[in-house]
Amino acid sequence: MSLESLKFSLEDGVARITLAQPDRGNPLDAALCWDLRRVAEDCAQRSNLRAVLIDAEGRYFSVGGDLKLLTRDRGAMPALVAGMLADLGAAVSILARLDAPAVACVHGLAAGGAVGLLSGCDFVLAGPEVRFVAAFGGIGVTGDTGCSYHLPRRVGMRRATEFLLLNESWDAPTAFEHGLVNRIVPADALADEALRLARTLAGGPTRGHGETRRLLGRSLSNTLDEQLALEAAAIGRLLRTDDSWNAMQAVLAKRQPHFEGR
Repeated sequence: MSLESLKFSLEDGVARITLAQPDRGNPLDAALCWDLRRVAEDCAQRSNLRAVLIDAEGRYFSVGGDLKLLTRDRGAMPALVAGMLADLGAAVSILARLDAPAVACVHGLAAGGAVGLLSGCDFVLAGPEVRFVAAFGGIGVTGDTGCSYHLPRRVGMRRATEFLLLNESWDAPTAFEHGLVNRIVPADALADEALRLARTLAGGPTRGHGETRRLLGRSLSNTLDEQLALEAAAIGRLLRTDDSWNAMQAVLAKRQPHFEGR
């Protein structure tokens, strides 16, 4: 697969998606939106995928939208953005539906749609210097990349409203306090810690991870009874998996369970 703006690899069950336009600040341009969709579609077809790690090259994680690209032709801009968001939205949706949990490794700056992208991840590890910038309000538009869906689920509706409407910028401790970031990791250990976490997740019960991701994603819009029914159905499916059966046998034998993602 030939990619213009990303690097992609799959090793030991961990799919690594790296934003790779460092000289431009890894903008969310047309190339990245298209590449990310293709990578997400590829991930969805891989039976050996067990975790996803999203990171970036260069000084920044991502500066957000490429305004120079967008403002070249005012008349063409709405159609251009619509195409980009169709690709980006498809990518975000596919990644959210995977069994494989997603880890974001963030350094430098994450602005605009990059905040939406990482807020959709199950884990966000950030360096102490990172700034998370809303950016959308500064150019008179709404959030995208699932920002209005995932951000309230991570930080609560009040915090998400403040962040977006007041066009706020959060440093790493603030993002951690509000719940956007799981861990703040020293810069020299960040990449290793993120990869270690992704590998830990890849060694877990992948089918169970997937069911849990979907349950959590629906929990805020369901009644208690609806959620209880979904939980029961999910457990019923998981009890038919080899991972669940073998893990129960291991626990009874006082052995460490070994999961194979099936």
